[in-house]
Amino acid sequence: DAALLKCRIHTGRTHQIRVHLSSIGYPIIGDYTYNFQKNKMKKIEAPKRVMLHAYSLKLMHPVKESLELSFKAEPPQDFKNLMEQLRETADQ
Repeated sequence: DAALLKCRIHTGRTHQIRVHLSSIGYPIIGDYTYNFQKNKMKKIEAPKRVMLHAYSLKLMHPVKESLELSFKAEPPQDFKNLMEQLRETADQ
């Protein structure tokens, strides 16, 4: 089983999402550091990287402290391909 999650980081702690999801038994696909097991990917090839993507980032400008910077980025193609493969095999 797999799920696409939208997470918000509030503290900015290192590996916050990765550690939390692993601690509740749901490691991120491809995250071998935090307990992902590729043998659980029976119908598709396990990815070679952590399937974690920052779609949107907001942060304060380092010099102009009152200016908020905002960035958005579409997921890379390997991420999109994996999502499609997971959808196709979900009911099998």
